[in-house]
Order: sequence, then structure tokens, then C-alpha cells
Amino acid sequence: RNLFRIVQPHKAYFGRKDLQQLAVIRQMTNVLGFEVDVVECDTLREPSGLAMSSRNLRLKSEELQDALIIYQTLRKVAEWRQSCSPYEAKKKAIDLFSSGKLRLEYLELIDDLTFEPLGADWTKAASCCIAAYCGEVRLIDNMPCK
Repeated sequence: RNLFRIVQPHKAYFGRKDLQQLAVIRQMTNVLGFEVDVVECDTLREPSGLAMSSRNLRLKSEELQDALIIYQTLRKVAEWRQSCSPYEAKKKAIDLFSSGKLRLEYLELIDDLTFEPLGADWTKAASCCIAAYCGEVRLIDNMPCK
């Protein structure tokens, strides 16, 4: 808050990888009346699809492969939007994710604007968010369900 007040930027760029942080910054700028355009930046990914993160450096080669279940699950949820309800897609996603080796902390289908879990229907701006442990390393990722 103080940084925006001191610098008075016209634009502020935040990555979609931490969707909660992005939402908090957007809400803060609205509530406090900052005239700054909060720009959402796509998640940068490794060629494998794994979201880039300094935490990836803590993973062994085998764990990097195991972690790909996150990206695979996110992509399938986006596909399932066409043929499944959010409830069905979430159940299938948890089943798919469970076929891997990571320990799931949460997998949720949310409305990007309210952060409420999706009900029976898809919203225009829906995302799948995953947090999981690969060994001792906590990994997060999300993807719009388009």
C-alpha cells in the first residue's frame, strides 16, 4: 500500500501464478482508490508445462517428473468444462491427480472474481487451483477453465 502511495505507478504487473495475491492487490487498489492499472501476467512455464518457481530448484529430477501431474490435471479440467459440470470435473480431477505421487493439499474450481467455489454451473471467469506437496516442497498452480 505504501509503495503504491509513494511511487504512484500507472501500472502494476502481477503474475497469475499466485492468483490470490493478484486478487488481493486488485481489491486493495479498488478499496483505497489507487489509480493504478493492475495487469495480470500469464504464468511462465517450463517446456514440460510445470509452472516456473524457485521452489522447483529444490526438487530432484524424479520429483520434477512427478510434479507434472499438476499441469496435466489443470489441462484436463479445462477440457472437461465442455462436457462436465464443475462438480463432475472436480471429482474427475481429484481422481486423476490421485493417480500421481504428490500429496494434495487442495484442488478447487473457483470463480476468479469472488474466489467462491463453483456450484452447479461454470462461471465466465472460472479457474482450477491446486496446491500440493512434492516431497517437502509445496507447489501451487492454477489455470483458467476456458
